[in-house]
Amino acid sequence: MAKAIRVSDGKNWVYVPASQEHKARLERFAAAGLAEIVDGVVQLRADAGPMFWDLINVQNKPSDVSLQKAAIECLGSNSINIKPDEELSFGQKESAMAYSQSVDLSISKQSWPQGGIKLAGGHVEEGQIVMTLWPKSKKLIPGRAITAGKRFSLELVESQDKGERCFVLDEKCSSLLTVSFPSDGTDTIMAINPIVMDSWLVAAGSEAMLKLSGRFNVKDHVEGMFIIADSKTGKAYSGKYVFKPSDNLNFEIEKTRLERLLASKGLGAILPTYSLKRA
Repeated sequence: MAKAIRVSDGKNWVYVPASQEHKARLERFAAAGLAEIVDGVVQLRADAGPMFWDLINVQNKPSDVSLQKAAIECLGSNSINIKPDEELSFGQKESAMAYSQSVDLSISKQSWPQGGIKLAGGHVEEGQIVMTLWPKSKKLIPGRAITAGKRFSLELVESQDKGERCFVLDEKCSSLLTVSFPSDGTDTIMAINPIVMDSWLVAAGSEAMLKLSGRFNVKDHVEGMFIIADSKTGKAYSGKYVFKPSDNLNFEIEKTRLERLLASKGLGAILPTYSLKRA
């Protein structure tokens, strides 16, 4: 990504291109006593914010600082709290309920009084703007998604220290998309494809993944049958379980898997296994 300047009015913030045009505008604001540089951030006087946003004609509304602060509060030294009551950690954690050696990531049950960030789930488009959250520095750095088949990387506004990893959030900092691999010290960093991330969370038994979507509600129907209600469309579908209710363990596992697939990937994920009819 081209270099950018972070501008804040104390309530909202945005990154603007480090072009001569924007630099000149910020210099004029500073000369008029309407802005100053604090820790590398151009800090606008609160009443100057609306004037600056109008002047640069930002296409997207400046990000809400409250979401930024909430996301940072979810961080541990090398982890992030996710809803409900789970923690994602870099490295192998002794108390983890699941660990992936290939991506060196653990998920654990953990209750946090300050809450956690929700999972985003779903696909990330080529060129989509995201925010990267770095546990060590507590910094939020914007990036642009680059997809090439199953490979997924981010082009950052500024490079980060070699070996550091980050959590990847949506642009508003309201949900977690995926996590990165260790940085090589450049402004490009490899990350886990969000679809692969979702699949691992489902396999790991993440409660956060299960409750990701409230769109689909699964209820037992007549013997060996289920009903799926789609709250978005108002439609309902019936299907038949593979296992019988009398096969207690396999039946409960199947029900849990069905709910998790619907929550993370929707109806399309279960069609290869189940023949659905309108109910």
